[in-house]
Amino acid sequence: MFDEVKVNRIRGKLFAIAIPVLVAWSSISFAASKSGEFNWPANDPNDANEVATYLYNLAVRIGELGETEEAKALYRRAIELNDQLYQAMCNLGNILLSEGKQDEAERLLKRALAIEPTDWVSWHNLSQIQVEKSDFSKALESTNESLKWSKDVELWLRKGYILEKLGQFKKALEVNLQALKLYPTNRQVLRNATLISIKANSATEAAKNLKVWTEQYPDDADIPLFRGAIEELKRGGRFGNSGPLNP
Repeated sequence: MFDEVKVNRIRGKLFAIAIPVLVAWSSISFAASKSGEFNWPANDPNDANEVATYLYNLAVRIGELGETEEAKALYRRAIELNDQLYQAMCNLGNILLSEGKQDEAERLLKRALAIEPTDWVSWHNLSQIQVEKSDFSKALESTNESLKWSKDVELWLRKGYILEKLGQFKKALEVNLQALKLYPTNRQVLRNATLISIKANSATEAAKNLKVWTEQYPDDADIPLFRGAIEELKRGGRFGNSGPLNP
């Protein structure tokens, strides 16, 4: 059984932090407190799943206030009580990833995905770990899984980047053009589509993307550099993976 005294101490800490910012932050309110949201489970305090859910919710709230160590302890205990609580695994894994603890974060994310394989954020974060480990083939698999469940712009950018790292410039270009159809005014998508067009030695496509980019962001400081690279490409230059432009 989790130490109720410790939970009450954390809960008190939560309110001590939250009360000064209640006006600006609406996710904690006195109404929530009065409704019993932060009270120890009343239906059955010995029900492990009920207690685990309570600890998870408390971890989310205190984590949002920057109390990372307390949140991690609560997530860990929630997982001990309910080994199917994949949300706690995801959140704990994300914290550990932000702390550079890749191996433990990877284990937790894979464990969560075994329970809930449609959680695209966990697939995305898993691919981030794999990119950091330079395991680009695995990272591509994870990114493809995340794209089954979401079309978030970050997923397209990640896939294009991975394909580029794998030296698959034409496929990377195809992905960036798909992203451009979905997000035609996104600055990063426009930049990436222009860059990968140059690296794929497609001056025509690069010029077309640069034109849209210039129309949307005429003061962008990167545009002159890209324009020069395209002119060089038209003159017969080739950039490939070692060109002068930064990804």
